[in-house]
Amino acid sequence: MYTSFFSHHNRVGIGICIKDEMGLFVGAKTLWLEPLMSVRVGEAKALLDAILWSIELGFDRIIFSIDAKYVADSFNSWTHDRTKYGDIIRQCRCLVEYSRSNSHVEFFKREAS
Repeated sequence: MYTSFFSHHNRVGIGICIKDEMGLFVGAKTLWLEPLMSVRVGEAKALLDAILWSIELGFDRIIFSIDAKYVADSFNSWTHDRTKYGDIIRQCRCLVEYSRSNSHVEFFKREAS
């Protein structure tokens, strides 16, 4: 998942890429969200949209790799954050739990090439 913030257009772009267990490309999706939001909320929304899409496609046992460590940490802890960000993280947890997908979220460090 990748998230880009475009203040001059007042929107957020989200890119989601699905790869199989061998790392081969399966599919991709892009979304535009308006209005512009905080980076934390935008990154959490990217995770939420990726989870929703994987459920829609009927996938399970997904590893959601995200380069926002705080989002992965928030998803994997059970702290209660009563902000909009926390609400989105709770939605993500509930969807994964409800779908019984055996999926999880992990942080990966994106490196510039």
